[in-house]
Amino acid sequence: MLQSCTKFRVFNILLLLCVVNFLLYRSFFHQRVASGGTSIMTMDLNATAHASRRYNSSGRSSGRSSVRTTTPTTTTRTTTLSVKDSAAGIDVNTRNPSNAGGDNSTSRQSEGSLPVVQGPAPLLESRGKVVKPLANVKAPWAPDNTTTLCPLVPPKLVGPLATYQVAPSFEEVVKLNNGLEPGGHFHPPDCRARSRVAVVIPYRDREQHLRILVHNLHPMLMRQQLDYAIIVVELALPTEFNRAMLMNIGAVEALGLWDFQCFIFHDVDLVPENDRNLYSCPEMPRHLSVAVDKFGYKLPHPMIFGGVTALRREQFYAINGYPNKYFGWGGEDDDMAFRVTESNLTITRDELDVAKYRMLKHDRDWGNDPNPKRWELINTWKSRHDKDGLNSLQYTIQKVEFRPAYTWINVTIDKDTILKVRTAVVRVLCVAPSFFDVCSGGSS
Repeated sequence: MLQSCTKFRVFNILLLLCVVNFLLYRSFFHQRVASGGTSIMTMDLNATAHASRRYNSSGRSSGRSSVRTTTPTTTTRTTTLSVKDSAAGIDVNTRNPSNAGGDNSTSRQSEGSLPVVQGPAPLLESRGKVVKPLANVKAPWAPDNTTTLCPLVPPKLVGPLATYQVAPSFEEVVKLNNGLEPGGHFHPPDCRARSRVAVVIPYRDREQHLRILVHNLHPMLMRQQLDYAIIVVELALPTEFNRAMLMNIGAVEALGLWDFQCFIFHDVDLVPENDRNLYSCPEMPRHLSVAVDKFGYKLPHPMIFGGVTALRREQFYAINGYPNKYFGWGGEDDDMAFRVTESNLTITRDELDVAKYRMLKHDRDWGNDPNPKRWELINTWKSRHDKDGLNSLQYTIQKVEFRPAYTWINVTIDKDTILKVRTAVVRVLCVAPSFFDVCSGGSS
């Protein structure tokens, strides 16, 4: 009897402790919310984007929850952030304080001593090879000697956009966007941008789409207060289209023009529908085109990493960029997703109602038929990772022009040479009929 009574008392004490803990936690949580304190979000969250969405134009809380998606092969970590300068690496409570998304200099220097931004970026190494741009040209862009950082939350964002479907001339685009320099470059005139971004567009014979896209992009990127340029890389005929290789070339050549910190790789037929979907430098690789009208504004599958993506330059070089061997349509995005996750990076995404895009209608391009070898290449991605990418780029630059609304880089690629570059002797263990059935290749 005494033993039963003792057990009952112990149970009551434990129950009482649980209740007290719950009440204390609830009281603390409500106190934090009432005081406008911090919010819980994923570690790779760009605080700039979420801070800007917490308040609408009237200054009231939008009440929207912060939800982010990550790849199933990585773990989502959460932390508490103060709504301060995570973009520039300043005064972040619990995250790595060094350059979470902006200028490397801002974490070490006061705003009054920011260095002048001008000229090309330093040469970077990818998998043991220093990758040098081939174009020996100087961009006609004015140095940025502003000494005050732009606000953490760009003040002129409007949220959902009525996307333009008209296609004005490139000269008209320049007239509509005051401050745009030749080659489609812009930096805020009265403050230092927190991100320097090269928007790289792989391209061939889509002038109507390009005019629509730059007509939409320029005003949006200006409102986001970015130091940016639009770099269009066109593959000369008759070589079969190679989207991935053009993005590699665009990234390398962009760094030869300006000290860009990150890349936005952007399909020419995707038009953003919300300017709170920031094109700033992310802490982790970011999939921007999450919700496309063609797919019912839903994510087709969790490992998709195409359309519009963002990577910091150090990340892009560390994973050896995109593979070069994908001629024709399909496969390179899946290969890239594997490269990202294999390198212990996390693919991050924004909410569906923010990361929205409209796809411009078009027929299949000549020279861009489905690649019959794409499954073979996907299945053997790992054996090529170290040797097929930035460190094996081979191309010829025909011309570089700083056109009214964008920089145009015309290149030729020898397909036979690229396919003959020896990356590994591979035997295919299986050919997958769909993305979800991808299997691993082996070497012999």
